[in-house]
Amino acid sequence: MKAASGAVPWSLDKTIHNEESVSVLKSAVDDDTRTSSSWETTDLADAIAGRDIPAPKYLERTDGIPLLYPGRVHWLQGESESLKSWAAQLAGAQVLLADGNALYIDFEDDDRGVVLRLLALGVPAATSETRTGFATSVEPLHARNGTLLPGAVTLGQHMQHTWHLAVIDGVTEAMTVEGLNLMDNGDVARWMALLPKRIAATGAAVAVIDHVVKAKEAQGRYALGGGHKLAGVSGATYRFVTTRPMSRATNGKEVTGVAIITVEKDRPGYVRAKAENKVIAVLELTAYPDGSVIGRLVPPGETTTVMPEWSLCLAVLHHLDTYEGAAKNGLEKDITGNAEAIRAATAWMVNEGWVEVRKEGNAHRHYLTDAGHTALEDETRQ
Repeated sequence: MKAASGAVPWSLDKTIHNEESVSVLKSAVDDDTRTSSSWETTDLADAIAGRDIPAPKYLERTDGIPLLYPGRVHWLQGESESLKSWAAQLAGAQVLLADGNALYIDFEDDDRGVVLRLLALGVPAATSETRTGFATSVEPLHARNGTLLPGAVTLGQHMQHTWHLAVIDGVTEAMTVEGLNLMDNGDVARWMALLPKRIAATGAAVAVIDHVVKAKEAQGRYALGGGHKLAGVSGATYRFVTTRPMSRATNGKEVTGVAIITVEKDRPGYVRAKAENKVIAVLELTAYPDGSVIGRLVPPGETTTVMPEWSLCLAVLHHLDTYEGAAKNGLEKDITGNAEAIRAATAWMVNEGWVEVRKEGNAHRHYLTDAGHTALEDETRQ
């Protein structure tokens, strides 16, 4: 079985987990034993000494740049099958292969959906068994009157373990279980304090997987529901746009899925500096007939060799055949599809020599080359 690419032998620092925060969380499941409060004043020694916020540490690109901050909440959002869950599995594989621990709380899938992907990414079975935690539940943590339920006690027990990465999949289902309104910003804030922020307080990098609205023109920077999902993120928010769908390699030949990852928010500010026009990475996942998967996060400046979805490439070719010298904005406005995906398809065809970009005045104009005309003619003849 092929090893997961992108995994690096970093040293996982056990001291990043705040023991005091864990103690407070554990005591919170029993009001009679609570001895501290979040209203207590904060020790300012680190800030006064000039110790900055810890830099990102997990989910590395091929150039070694990581995207997830320890002790902070991140949002991975996109349409269905936009490879955001695969990105979380890749993060888990990297952590596990570096002798770390990963917790998955999944409200949409069972343990097989998580573990089989980790195995496909090259994580040994023994490592997956001893260093991976999995939980899925349809029971709430709190009753309607605010009373803590047995689930909160179990969560407190989970927090006694050292987790470097925690993935929460299925925000809509998780909030519904708690009787909270997905569209209400107050309820969003309550849920984030109830689960993601509570786990992040132990030092784990928390990755929350969420959906965007179906209407592309209404997606913007927000996931489905209240805008506080973006406001409440303490790490970074990433948006996934598929340019080539992922599937199993069932026909005896490998299959590669591709998604563009953009930075929608980066509160600490480390990650955004590594992005180009908001694009922080291109996620490539190749499934092989033997069941293994190779995953990598390619930096935006590195040329990808994977062709985007052909229908989108063909739409760009037809458009340039009709509107010679179209600008980038014209392509993105007149062609049906996501702007980032159209941009990626165009860039790939420029690299292939099918499209030429010429700077004319303040605009960059796109023209079909002879090779581009040939590709279009070959498609027309088929």
